[in-house]
Amino acid sequence: MRSVIGYFVNMLPYLALTLPVWIAVRAVILKHRGGKPNWLHEIALCLFVLWCAGTASQTIIPKLEFGVNGFGFLKTRIGEVNLIPFRVFTRTYREAFVNGIRSYFFINFLGNIVMFVPFGFLVPLLWNVSSRKVILSGCLASVCIEICQILLNRSSDIDDVILNTVGTLIGLLLFLLFRRIAKDRASRFRQNPSGGDLF
Repeated sequence: MRSVIGYFVNMLPYLALTLPVWIAVRAVILKHRGGKPNWLHEIALCLFVLWCAGTASQTIIPKLEFGVNGFGFLKTRIGEVNLIPFRVFTRTYREAFVNGIRSYFFINFLGNIVMFVPFGFLVPLLWNVSSRKVILSGCLASVCIEICQILLNRSSDIDDVILNTVGTLIGLLLFLLFRRIAKDRASRFRQNPSGGDLF
């Protein structure tokens, strides 16, 4: 669990840099457009940008190393490339349940799923796209990350694409559930606008 927290802590500097820059850029855009902004849309868009920055910081942005001689990019060893699908299940079982390395399950298996849940939720919330396009977009985003990791001499795994796509699907299902609940409550309110028990 400590290693999982370490990933979130490592994201914080990137999120702290992204947030004020995005707010400044968005403020200029909104001022130029004029009119009253939709703040719920702006919050969701900001969360999506932060998700992009956080995900990139852990997958494709080269790590910075600070030391007595200054700072530079941290050199990483050349990672392996796995093109055989579903090996993640046997690896997770071996590492987590045979070798007792539980962090492997939380980071390599569950982490790859959870990482793309916000993508599957925020994309249809922000843009009017079909469910098929949401899942395809999540899959293509994951493929792009894996290609970048190959170019950066990091590990690249087809199973990461599969798990990321599963995460996108879960996020999409959560969005569809959220939308259905919102529509039901709006329908109840229209039928009983005076108040009453809507829940």
